[in-house]
Amino acid sequence: MALDEAAGAGHETVVRLLLENGADVNARNQRGQTALVWPARHGHDAVVRLLLEHGANIEAKDVNGWTALVKAIQRGHEAVVRLLLEHGANIEAKDDFGGTALVWAAGTGQKAIVRLLLEKGSDVETKSQSGGTVLFWAARGGHEAVVRLLLEEQRIDIEAREQLEGTALVSAARQGHEAVVRLLLEHGANIEAKDKYGQTAVVSAAQGGHEDVVRLLTP
Repeated sequence: MALDEAAGAGHETVVRLLLENGADVNARNQRGQTALVWPARHGHDAVVRLLLEHGANIEAKDVNGWTALVKAIQRGHEAVVRLLLEHGANIEAKDDFGGTALVWAAGTGQKAIVRLLLEKGSDVETKSQSGGTVLFWAARGGHEAVVRLLLEEQRIDIEAREQLEGTALVSAARQGHEAVVRLLLEHGANIEAKDKYGQTAVVSAAQGGHEDVVRLLTP
């Protein structure tokens, strides 16, 4: 659709022209996406503002349950995230996998956005459908700065378990994220915790051939 294309490319004057000539600001494509998703995804905050001023539904979800807020977070566009929050975006809305804005920010390593969401009152104990916490997803992704922020500034359960991969420590070890494993151990993570299949962090690291992580986990 013309509005989607113009919005996604950041062409503010063209978007304004289309809206003034009757373009439906909330029309959806085959994936359930409205025009608002595209400038949010690409970081065009002026176009996001324009669409909102013309009645764009800030909570519209695509086929995955992702809102414009989530799309902006996935790409790390802090200015757009701030704008959407200022316009009342639901900070605790969940996608089809149970993920919230904070889950996505942590899982993609967006430290500044994680801090912003926490300042806005986002639930740090929220979990995805599989039981993965904000800490779990940050650790799994190897995002040391986010893991440190969560451990040092938040009261969070370091031993919370995701259904398949177990604790943050087990998952980080499996992925070979040495710095994250070290950080979790420094904060008292249980080295004997197991995943669904009974594997500990050291077994998971060994399976992946992560020698440095195995050394960390071996007394």
